[in-house]
Amino acid sequence: MAKLQTSLDQILTTFTVFEPGQVLTEAQLNAAVDYLDDQERLTRVELLGVGIFCGLRASRSGDQITLTRGVGVTTDGDLLSAASDTVYESLKPYGAGAPEYAPFMNGELRIDAWELLPVGTTDALAVPFAQLGATTNRSWDDLAVVFLMESYLEHQDLCTGTTCDNLGLLSLHESKLILIPRSAVGPFKESLTTPAAAAKLLDYLVADRPSIVGITTSGGLNSAYRAACQAILGRLTTALPRLYPACQGFLGDVFTSDPSAQWLQTLRSVVARFESGKGIQYCYDFLKDLVETSNAFRDELAGLDAVCSPDLTAFPKHLLLGDVTGRATSDQDRTGRYPSPVVGDAGGRLDHARFLARKLGVLIDTFALPTGTTPIRITPSHGEDRSLEERAIPFYYDPDNAEAIHESWSHALQRRGMSAFNYSYNANRYAAQGGAASPFTAQIGRFSCFRIEGHLGSEVSAAVSAIQEEIKSKNLPFAVHAVLLEKDKTKIIRWRPPIYTDLHRVHRLLRYALSDQLDNAADYADSLNTQVVNAKIDGDQIGEDPAQLAGKKRIDVKHSASNAASKLRRSFDANRVDASWRDDVGETQKSAAELKQRLGPVAKTEFTTPFDTLIGSLGIQLLGPLDDIIKGRQDKADDHHVFATFVDKHPGLEHFAGVARGGTFVLAYDTFGFVVADFMLPYLCCEPDEPEAELPPSKPGLKIWPDWVIQKGITFSPALGAVIKGGIDKFWTETQPKIKEQIAAPKELFQMIKDIFPARELPAAITAAPRVKDGLLALALRELDIGNERVDLLRSRLLDPGRSAAERAHLRSELAAAEGDLSVSATKATAQVKSGNLDVTHGSDGFTAMQAVSDSARRLQDATAIKRLHQGLTQLHAGASKDLGGIVSTLLGKG
Repeated sequence: MAKLQTSLDQILTTFTVFEPGQVLTEAQLNAAVDYLDDQERLTRVELLGVGIFCGLRASRSGDQITLTRGVGVTTDGDLLSAASDTVYESLKPYGAGAPEYAPFMNGELRIDAWELLPVGTTDALAVPFAQLGATTNRSWDDLAVVFLMESYLEHQDLCTGTTCDNLGLLSLHESKLILIPRSAVGPFKESLTTPAAAAKLLDYLVADRPSIVGITTSGGLNSAYRAACQAILGRLTTALPRLYPACQGFLGDVFTSDPSAQWLQTLRSVVARFESGKGIQYCYDFLKDLVETSNAFRDELAGLDAVCSPDLTAFPKHLLLGDVTGRATSDQDRTGRYPSPVVGDAGGRLDHARFLARKLGVLIDTFALPTGTTPIRITPSHGEDRSLEERAIPFYYDPDNAEAIHESWSHALQRRGMSAFNYSYNANRYAAQGGAASPFTAQIGRFSCFRIEGHLGSEVSAAVSAIQEEIKSKNLPFAVHAVLLEKDKTKIIRWRPPIYTDLHRVHRLLRYALSDQLDNAADYADSLNTQVVNAKIDGDQIGEDPAQLAGKKRIDVKHSASNAASKLRRSFDANRVDASWRDDVGETQKSAAELKQRLGPVAKTEFTTPFDTLIGSLGIQLLGPLDDIIKGRQDKADDHHVFATFVDKHPGLEHFAGVARGGTFVLAYDTFGFVVADFMLPYLCCEPDEPEAELPPSKPGLKIWPDWVIQKGITFSPALGAVIKGGIDKFWTETQPKIKEQIAAPKELFQMIKDIFPARELPAAITAAPRVKDGLLALALRELDIGNERVDLLRSRLLDPGRSAAERAHLRSELAAAEGDLSVSATKATAQVKSGNLDVTHGSDGFTAMQAVSDSARRLQDATAIKRLHQGLTQLHAGASKDLGGIVSTLLGKG
């Protein structure tokens, strides 16, 4: 039995060059033909490829089988083709007399096989397809089709009765369609190592996504990322050792041996370094880079059936066409398509795959976090919808490593010799070119994202300020925000000016309206004091000296009103921190109300005065509830600064190692104020920057009350004694000159009158009656009065708008000294009460003295004087009587 002839089992590399007069032999002639035939076949196999390239589908319809037009190449270089669709309708046994071909042999025996015959073929052994079952004892489902190239040699000897001429051998190459049992297709199926087959042996990796919902501490965030890193490391530990064994056939020029053991050792060391949690997001991003590179490597191999120098014995003389049922599973019994790497993009994809395999090693070898303080930099990049190679190189890859990361980052740029055009945080360290050398002086429209690096571990206010400065100076299309990882809102760091709303503006208007009311009340106190003095009110009618009362209350009103007004004109936050203005307003209302009440017997209120307006001010009542409303809103606004509630309000928060165009870059910081993580929202958030309105001048000059109202708001009825005395004085003034003109008494008459009326002494200088009986205590109180007058006088001079800046500075210095002396006098008076063990119950000398001390204490505004008085009273409090101790405690509480 002849064997099927193969051409490439022995490839000729030489042939004879013919010369003139040379005697030729059949071997020399055949060598030339065989050499050319081998080269033609090798061109098909090595440079074009093998397998079924198109068509050649066998399908049954009724009692006919149609072979569609198509072409394929066997590994012996045979071109099997059908120029047009061919219909077959009968079959005959195949085997007896057929050339021997290994796949048809089962040991020494042939497998059952049947040759298909086209329509119109006449053959005595032909059987119609209708008799398939009886002929083959099989159904169509149990059969497969082989497209066979029968190549064999046949003798052409021409013989007669007496001689036999040798005409040589005939090389026959005939294609046939053969049916075989599907159980026998094994030897006909090829076994070629392809990238696509290798891809099926590799794992497709998934990078775990850390869950940040419900996290309320930096420790919780670190735990979530550590768990994700460990899970990814576990998958890499399984996947990386499979890479080299599966792909060794086309990675021999990349790795001399399996690198996975060294890779995994380095990866375990890297992950262990981040157990403390610091910078854990960089570790996570690094592992995610490896996952993406590994998957990109596998994707390049998937579907890539290109084979470089296929095995010539894989299917040398046949193509397996599958069954005739048309089912999808029939492709499992069908010869594949194996183009040469030089055909189409197969070579480029294979080269890219080798680049990615090498890149895996470079990523692992060059990973290193920069040490020390790193500047914050923003780099244009692409998002995760683009391949890792198209994005900017992260800053955690050391550009100074022996294997330059920028040379191993982008296959497209590396092929064009443009690796220096890779964008990166470290672009300046590898002499970047093009836009990468100066990212924001070049167009950035093609970039959808921006990497932001160098901020982890920085103080949050400094980091936010640096990023905001970059946004403004580089005109970048995103915003920045910061959130606290803990729930304690008191730990929130105010990294930008507060946000003001219309409620804040209403609050400000109310405060300034109230401060204007206080100014008007102070002016009214001056006017009222003048009216009281001019009215000559009899003190008996009110039980005290009206002028002294009005003067004292005038000072009290102006002092407390001035303090309150200046505080109310401060910013909202300053008033929120220091609400002492309320006490000052209360003191002003109290002093004004007391003055009106005690002048009541001789005063008549013609209409509402500045005192009345201040006492019943609606603004004071509204400021409290408005404060509460603003505080409630501020608490809600603070939710934007707490991680857990921020995630709840913005569930799209995601770590991105940067921010998308038009998005918000979110920094997460710990209770110490250091940035420990970053995230991104794909939209702008959260509040607009709206500064507090510019403060008006310290004295806006708003006069609520006209002068006439201030001067005529209260009228006074002078006491009867004053009226009589005024009449007598007037009578005496008019009559005395006339009496002097008419009386010309002689000296004797004058002497006589003098003798009758004894001479009287002139009255001594009028002195203030002592308020207390104790002489030493009276002296102490007089010293207090002098100190009070000195302070009041200096403070009133400071209110004079006509004074120069130098004069004001001098007066402030004198006022501070005067307040210091007054605090000493107040301490002395208190000491006198204590040392004399004086009674301090109501109406006693001790009580009067402590009232004077309290009055002096209210005058103090200088911090040093207040502190000195506080220290003195604290020392006197020890060992004081119960009643005196209570009064001193009250004074200390006021201080």
